[in-house]
Amino acid sequence: MNIILNKKQIKTILSKALIMLIIILPIAMLESINEGIIHHFMPEPEPYAENRGFILTYFVPSPKGYSVFVDLDNLVLILYENGTEIKSWPVSGGSKESPSPTGSWTVTGISNWSEGFGGSWIALNVPWGKYGIHGTVEPWAVGNSNISHGCIRMKNADVAELKKYMSIGVPVHIKYDNAPFRVLKDGKVGSDVFELQMMLGLLGYYDGSPDGRFGRETYKALCQFQTKEQIKADGIVGKLSWNLLHQRVAELGENYLSRHQ
Repeated sequence: MNIILNKKQIKTILSKALIMLIIILPIAMLESINEGIIHHFMPEPEPYAENRGFILTYFVPSPKGYSVFVDLDNLVLILYENGTEIKSWPVSGGSKESPSPTGSWTVTGISNWSEGFGGSWIALNVPWGKYGIHGTVEPWAVGNSNISHGCIRMKNADVAELKKYMSIGVPVHIKYDNAPFRVLKDGKVGSDVFELQMMLGLLGYYDGSPDGRFGRETYKALCQFQTKEQIKADGIVGKLSWNLLHQRVAELGENYLSRHQ
């Protein structure tokens, strides 16, 4: 069926589209600015008191008290009480180039924040930046796609309800099994960088404390690994280097890994 529009109808449609664009763009810019404020002005998280080993672990609800499971594959946050699921809400996480911190964390701060965060902020102890759970001025994206700068976004009413159950020390596990692969190089931060440092450490190339920040020492260790493997030693992790790292770590054997985590 062919639909024929006259000039007046076309003009009306274009006018409405322009109005929507004028409304949406400033809102999207506000969201970006707000998350930028988090990463520049909020306090650094507390450092870890112990070696956490691989952070990409599986989730087990706490048998006592509350615990939170964020599943970015299914875009849902699940709240548990004494090991039993009691509530769930839709969420959105980080984009490919600014991924959310996968792994096991704890709540380190709870506060009321600006309207750009829906009035709620739940901070997590991620060592390479300021990450948390908050509201959004883009509720239409929640539960539909991962587009944030790394924080977990919820609808304002939902995060306000979640905040009522939160206290310092509540465990929060973030999972994203199908996260898109991204190339790692100097300046990158994230769970994948943390895992890179862990693997280089297990293989004897990196002797620093993994912190999820790709800097000079990580670069040097990676170049040494690449040279040993007789591949281009450019200090950049593409799929070839990533797969070789996983292969070499697997070759160490489970007994070795359990002793060195």
